[in-house]
Amino acid sequence: MNEIIGYLTIYISILFGSISISNILNKRIESCIILDIFLKLILLYIFGLIGQLYIGTIIINIISIIIGIIIIIKNRKNDKFKNNILTTGMIFFTIIYFLFIIFTYKKISNVWDEYSYWSVACKKMFYSNQLLNPNLQVIYPPFPTVLQYYFTATIGKYSQGIELFANIILGFSLLIPLFERIKKNRKISNICLSIIIICIPAIFQYVLFYQAIYVDSILGMLIGYIFYQLYFEKNNNIKCISLILALIVLTLTKITGFYIAIILIGVIALNKIINIIQNIKKDKENKKDSEKISKEKLITILKNNRKFILNIFIIVLIIFLTYFSWSIYTKDYGQYKDVIEKEYQDGIDQHQSVIDALKTIITTIFGSNNDTVNHDTSNRTLLHSLYLNYSIINPVKISIVSFAFIYIIASLIIYKFFINKDNKSKFKNIIISILIGLIVYTAFIQLAYITKFGIDEALRHASIDRYINTYLLGMFIFLISIILEKFEESDKNIRFKYIIAVIIILMITPLNIITDATFASGNENATTRYYLTPVINAANCLKEKLNSNDRVYLINQEADKKVSSWQLKYFLVPKVEIKMTRKFDKNLEEFKYSDGTLKEKWKKLLYDEYDYIYVYKTDEYFNEFSKDIFKNTTVKNYTLYKIEKENINKEFKLIEVN
Repeated sequence: MNEIIGYLTIYISILFGSISISNILNKRIESCIILDIFLKLILLYIFGLIGQLYIGTIIINIISIIIGIIIIIKNRKNDKFKNNILTTGMIFFTIIYFLFIIFTYKKISNVWDEYSYWSVACKKMFYSNQLLNPNLQVIYPPFPTVLQYYFTATIGKYSQGIELFANIILGFSLLIPLFERIKKNRKISNICLSIIIICIPAIFQYVLFYQAIYVDSILGMLIGYIFYQLYFEKNNNIKCISLILALIVLTLTKITGFYIAIILIGVIALNKIINIIQNIKKDKENKKDSEKISKEKLITILKNNRKFILNIFIIVLIIFLTYFSWSIYTKDYGQYKDVIEKEYQDGIDQHQSVIDALKTIITTIFGSNNDTVNHDTSNRTLLHSLYLNYSIINPVKISIVSFAFIYIIASLIIYKFFINKDNKSKFKNIIISILIGLIVYTAFIQLAYITKFGIDEALRHASIDRYINTYLLGMFIFLISIILEKFEESDKNIRFKYIIAVIIILMITPLNIITDATFASGNENATTRYYLTPVINAANCLKEKLNSNDRVYLINQEADKKVSSWQLKYFLVPKVEIKMTRKFDKNLEEFKYSDGTLKEKWKKLLYDEYDYIYVYKTDEYFNEFSKDIFKNTTVKNYTLYKIEKENINKEFKLIEVN
C-alpha cells in the first residue's frame, strides 16, 4: 500500500509541477513535464550538496503539489488553461507512467555495469541520504542517480525496478514535447506518434534504454531535446531557460557531459553565426555592395546580437559553475586500490597534452604516421570503426559514416521539397551546425580514448558504438520532429503519411527489445533471478554472519570474476562493505615474476586491514599461492573465514565461520 501511495505521489508531484509551469509559460503541458523534472533534479542536487537529500525530496513534493492545487483552483474555469493541460501528451505520459510501474515491478538487472557502479551508487544514496559514499570505487556525476533517489525515497523502498522506472520516465519526458507538433484532434496522428516515441529508444539498441540505467540513452535524448528547442521554440526567453536547464542536467549526467555541453553550446553559437553571415550577404546583395565589413558595421552587428551574446555568456558561466560545484564537492573522495589492484590502467599517454592528442588524430586522418605506435593504431582503429557496419538501426546494419551520409541525403530532400522558402535558411543552418557538431563530437571521443581510457580499451575502441549512438540518437530525434512538422503543414493524406511513417519505423525497430521490457518482462526477470541465485544466496549468508563494521576481503577466482564480484558487492549493500580485488592469475606479470615480495605485501594487507576473508570461488593456483600464508589451510568455495591474528610477527590463521 505504501508503494502505491509513493508512486501516486510522484505522479501527482510531476503533474502538478508541470501544470504550474504550463500556466506560467502559457505552454502545452507536454513541453513542461520535462522542465518540471529538470527543476526537481537541480533543486534536489542543491539539497544534496548541503547534505539534505531526503528533506529536499519532501520539500519539493509538498511545494509542487500545493502550488499545483492553487493554480488548478484559480484557473478551473479558464478554457485556455484546460486546453493546455488536457492534451494527448499528458494522456500519453499518464499511460506510460502507470504501465511501466507494472513492467518494472521487482525488476532485477543482468547488466554488469549496474553492479559495478550505477545501481550501487543509487542503493548507497538511498540508504545514506547523501550524494556520495566514501566507499564507492569510482565517482561519476550524480544525474540521473539523483532522480532515481527521488523516486526510491518518495516510494520509500529501494529496488532496481524503481531505478529503471525513473530512467524510463525521464527518457519519455524528453520525447513527449514532440506532441506539440500535432493538433490534438488528429487521433490517428497522435496514436502513430505514440508508437514512434516508444520505438525511438529501441532503434538505437546499444544505448540500452529499456534494459538498463545506462546514461547514454538519456544523453542522446537530451541532445535531441536541445536541437528541438533550438529550432522550434519561438519565445527566446523560454528557449534560453530550456537550454540552460537541459545543459545543466547534461553536465551532471556523465563525466563527458561537461564537454558534450560545451560542444552543444558551440553548435548553438555556430547556428547563430551562420545566420548572421547569411544576413550580411543578403544586405550586400540588396545594396549591391561588395565592400568589406567596416568597423562600424561590425559594431552594429554585435549590438544587434548583444542579447544572444549575453545569453551564451550566461549559459557558459552556469555550465562552468555547475561543473565546478561537483568537482569541489568530490575533491575529498579518493579511489581505493589494493596492493595488487591494477583495474584502472593509465591512458595511452596520460601526460600527453590535449594539443598533442589532437595532432595525432589530424595526422592519422591525413595519412601521416605518428611517433607513438599506440596513438597511430588507436586512430586507425577509429577510422575503421567509423566505416564498420554496426546494428545502429536494427535490423539494418550500417556504419556511422553511412548513417551520417543518409542523414545528409534525407536533410537535402526535406530542404528541397518540404521546407517553405521562409524557413529554408533556418533549416540549412541548424543541419550544418549539427553535422559539424558530429565531427567535433567524434574527435572528442577519440581524444578521450587516447588520454583517459586504458590502453586495451583505447586500441580496440571499447563501446564506441554506444558512445557514438548517443549523438546519432539526438540527430535522429531532431529529424523526426522536422518530419512531423512537415506532415502537419498539409491536411492532404495526413493519415496515410503517418501510417507509412509508423510502418517504416517498425521495420527498423528491434521489437523484441520492447517486448522483453514490457509484456515479457516477467519471464525475463525470472530468468535473471535464476542466473543470480548463487550470488544472492552468498550475500544473504554473509549478511547473517557479519556486522556493518567488519572488514572483508573477497577471493574470487571465477572466470568472469568481475561480474560475480560486483554483483556480490551490490547485494551486500548496505549491511556489509567489501572492496574489489584482483584475480590471482599466474599468467599476469605481477604474479609470474613475483619473488615473494608480493606475498608478503598481501599478507601484511590482510593482517592490518581485514577481519575476514570470504572465498566465493577458489582454484588450484590460488590454493598453491596462499598455502604458506594460510598455514596450509585449503579454503573452500562459498565459505567465510575469520582472520585470527597473532601479535608475534603478524602471523594469523583462518577459522571457518559456520
